[in-house]
Amino acid sequence: MTTPSASPALLIVSALVCAAGAGCTPTHFRLQPYRDDPVAAADLARRAELECAEVRGAGDLPPHAFTSDGCSMVPDGTWGACCVEHDLAYWCGGNAEQRREADRGLRECVTHNRSACLGEAMYLGVRVGGIPWQPFPWRWAYGWDGIHGYDEGADER
Repeated sequence: MTTPSASPALLIVSALVCAAGAGCTPTHFRLQPYRDDPVAAADLARRAELECAEVRGAGDLPPHAFTSDGCSMVPDGTWGACCVEHDLAYWCGGNAEQRREADRGLRECVTHNRSACLGEAMYLGVRVGGIPWQPFPWRWAYGWDGIHGYDEGADER
């Protein structure tokens, strides 16, 4: 007896639907206290806007509100705050050097709060998984519509 297999067209359509869904900007906080505390969430969102405005200018903020899922696809552990800090930069976006700085900051913070091994593993993960041209909600510049890429004109900011 043979088992039925999915048609190539169905597999392609399924993959496209998954990729499109993965590219959506997250619209809610996944981690505590922000998920259940609207005041804490609003305070963090205001902080994200202020920090982004310092880098980009007040009139050039992402169209989607700041959210954080903590350490995307990794347990938050004692280093969860490091991931929220990293998300502040990733939401706003900017140039390639600003992304490298954010990723180095994550590595240093996780190394300080947990271990050098985990810090390096997370650094490598965000260098590969955070590329802005991937359709994932944890990509660089996730606060912008679709795949935003790098803002190379932001070098002098």
